[in-house]
Amino acid sequence: MNQPKIDFWPLRPVVAADQATNLDLLVTITSPTQPQEAEEKQRPPLNLALVIDCSGSMSGSKLSYARKAARFLASELTSRVRL
Repeated sequence: MNQPKIDFWPLRPVVAADQATNLDLLVTITSPTQPQEAEEKQRPPLNLALVIDCSGSMSGSKLSYARKAARFLASELTSRVRL
């Protein structure tokens, strides 16, 4: 079984050595590649529903990010998924 690839990217090049310091990291996880045919055979068909909260607390950039995430998800689906 192939393992995912995990990369850590610090958002600052250095930290203080003489005191406690917070270091923000960007973590990327890349799944192992599989032949497309094998992946299609392993996964059953899927019905998927998305619900986006458009209440007052989601106004502005939060709602914009939720919509962008939904569009990205829709673009990544295969023909075996019904959205």
